[in-house]
Amino acid sequence: MSNRLNKRTRVAAISLISLLFVLIIISVAFGRNALNNAFSPVLALGANVNQASGDFLKKFQDKDELIEKVAELTFENEKLARENRSKALLAIENEMLKEMLGRKSESGDDLTITRVISRPPITSFDTLIIDMGREDGVEKGDAVLSSSSNEIGYIEKVLESSANVRLYSSPGERTPVEIDGNGTLVVAEGTGGGSIAIQAPRFLDIEEGALVTKPALDSTVIASIESVESGETDAFQLVRGKLPINVFEVSWVFVEIVE
Repeated sequence: MSNRLNKRTRVAAISLISLLFVLIIISVAFGRNALNNAFSPVLALGANVNQASGDFLKKFQDKDELIEKVAELTFENEKLARENRSKALLAIENEMLKEMLGRKSESGDDLTITRVISRPPITSFDTLIIDMGREDGVEKGDAVLSSSSNEIGYIEKVLESSANVRLYSSPGERTPVEIDGNGTLVVAEGTGGGSIAIQAPRFLDIEEGALVTKPALDSTVIASIESVESGETDAFQLVRGKLPINVFEVSWVFVEIVE
């Protein structure tokens, strides 16, 4: 009797376990489908966001590349413009030198062009050495100009075939001058590097760009004003100017030879 009961119990237990297993399988399958149905919009949205982000980054990178390309083209354009200006200046200088062949300048009967063979920083204290000397009629004290109206210094020492030029910007060099031809004489003192300084009375109305001239029947310009400094209670104003040449690059000057 007990054996029969045990056998029936085992059968019932096996049937119950089988039913539970089937139910679990069905539940898992249903849950997976439900989850898929529930999260599919979210997954689709994520894919769309990823695609949109990719498109945005690509456009951003394309914009950066475009900006970089524009910058490169702008730089090349400016470079070509500088080269064209340099070529134009060289052409003008070449024509000018051709016209001055034989040294005599058409801009003035007494002006003779000469080559600068040494300049700062090889020479010191704003001095130049030119390739003309005693044999060419150069004398101590002759005026040296950068053009027919711009005087920059004078002959300080003469050798047989060369001469030393002392510029008005040489440290300690003192030159009586006027500012914009106002009739008031002041002293321009050289400070080196092509620069001068002037202690001018406060009552003089001086502006940047004004011309510093050497008084004479035919006045010549020696510098232009770059800055004006003064305090409210100062009796004088500090005026700084610059010669019309770059003393570190000048290659040609004129000597006023008086025969």
